[in-house]
Amino acid sequence: LLERSLGRSAAAARAFREAAKLTPDSERAFYNLGVSLLEAGQPERAVAPLKVARAGGGDRARGEVRRPLATGNGHLDRPAEA
Repeated sequence: LLERSLGRSAAAARAFREAAKLTPDSERAFYNLGVSLLEAGQPERAVAPLKVARAGGGDRARGEVRRPLATGNGHLDRPAEA
């Protein structure tokens, strides 16, 4: 989270990718990975981890994922699946 807060989205994405590998049941790791990839200008890579976060979380997680997932899909000219 520190990397993201300092505007180092690419470094944050690398850290969250590793966190997602180490804790594949953590929707927070996938959510933060997806958001970091969006912030790094990589919406095409952000959609998949955001979908994992949405699927793995409860109602609160699905609500949090809705906007970033719609943003990622919008950059890809797809209808939002959120």
